[in-house]
Amino acid sequence: MKRVAVAAVGALIVVAAASAHGATRTPAQRPARASETSAIRAAIVGYVRLHSPSIRRFKWYEATVSTADAAWAVVGMDGFTRGGRGVGFAGALVVHTATGPWHVVNFGSSDLGCGAPAKVRRDLKLDCYEGKRWPRANEGLFPLFWKTPGEAAYCRVLGGPARIVCWTPNDGFTVTLYTTRRPEHFYYAGHRDYYKAVRVLPFGYRVSYGAGTIACRSTTGGLTCTNPAGHGFWLGRYHGYRVF
Repeated sequence: MKRVAVAAVGALIVVAAASAHGATRTPAQRPARASETSAIRAAIVGYVRLHSPSIRRFKWYEATVSTADAAWAVVGMDGFTRGGRGVGFAGALVVHTATGPWHVVNFGSSDLGCGAPAKVRRDLKLDCYEGKRWPRANEGLFPLFWKTPGEAAYCRVLGGPARIVCWTPNDGFTVTLYTTRRPEHFYYAGHRDYYKAVRVLPFGYRVSYGAGTIACRSTTGGLTCTNPAGHGFWLGRYHGYRVF
């Protein structure tokens, strides 16, 4: 079912950064097979075209599949613009179902393990930094990957440029909000999935990553995120959205 906008008045890939540069593989890990590698790379390219379109070429490192759970894999790459300018190293964590294609869970240079089961993080040597608790006040260190109660929405903070990507796993509806402009929204099949090993942002709590950045608030009525320019979005719990 398509998500229906609510009118307002006035208004990705699968290898950890460290392991890609020559870290020894533990016996539990294995290299991805040729068919797996091709499918994983295709999933990453599709994800990057949506979320980081300035990256046009890749130098790939070996993809590694977890034997703790072979549905998960990780790969690293160097990215380049169309003109050949290097944009740095990135890793991607990917997952697939028994009958479905690979899709990107995390993409970036840190916290690639967020959303993966603990046994997979240990096996693939992936990090997931999270504060020890959600602070009582509206300040402090927050996870970069979190979800709202009932798994109604997931959000991940990304860099280069700074932005937050939130989606509703029941239909794959996705919203990307940058720090200076109106949000972009679309449907992405890879976001129709659920991840148990992700911190929950309780109702009534507000996430902020510092002055001049995006802030989000979770309530029983839905999730609202805004940027310093006053743009943002509201995602209703399981249905409805608004961008402004």
